[in-house]
Formats: sequence, C-alpha cells, structure tokens
Amino acid sequence: MNVEKAVKIKAIIDAQNEKNKNYRRKLQNNLMDYQEDSEKELREKEKKCKTCYYLKKDKVILDCQTTHICKLCGESFISFDQNERICPNCVNEHDVCRHCGQRIE
Repeated sequence: MNVEKAVKIKAIIDAQNEKNKNYRRKLQNNLMDYQEDSEKELREKEKKCKTCYYLKKDKVILDCQTTHICKLCGESFISFDQNERICPNCVNEHDVCRHCGQRIE
C-alpha cells in the first residue's frame, strides 16, 4: 500500500473514532439528563415521557403537516411532528406520551 493511500485510510479511521467518541459523550449526557429530570415541568407540558424527551430528543422533526393514525384509538389526526403516534385526545385522556404512549411519570 502506498503512503498516500495509508494516510487517507488513517484519516478516515481517525474521523470515525472521533465521531463515535462524540456520540458516546452525547449519549452519556442524555442519560444524565434522564436521571436528573431537571426539565420535568417542560417535559410534562410537552406531554412526553422521560425516555422520549431525554433519550430520543435528537430525532429530526420535519416541519410539515402529516396525518397519523392513533395507536390507542385508531382515529386519524394531523400533526406537524412526524414522531407523534398518539392523538391529542388520547394523550390528555390517558396522560400518556404523545410519541410512544407510555404513561408520563
């Protein structure tokens, strides 16, 4: 293997190592936030469980109106959040997370 190719391969590997290190750091920070639940009032206001709020918070949310089918009642509803799976009526009636349906603790 020539030197130029070896240098390129090493740079790719080093970049991936750094990317993974940053990802692990982000996960550790998210887990600490989960355990502390320092944003509990905001989380409950947004109708999200601890898992969705702290551990799945990096999901991309597209700003487009989408029709969903509620996992609890089967009714269709419109939302700008592509991760929403529970309709607003069921979220309020059952006090569950609007993303996954878990009880908000």
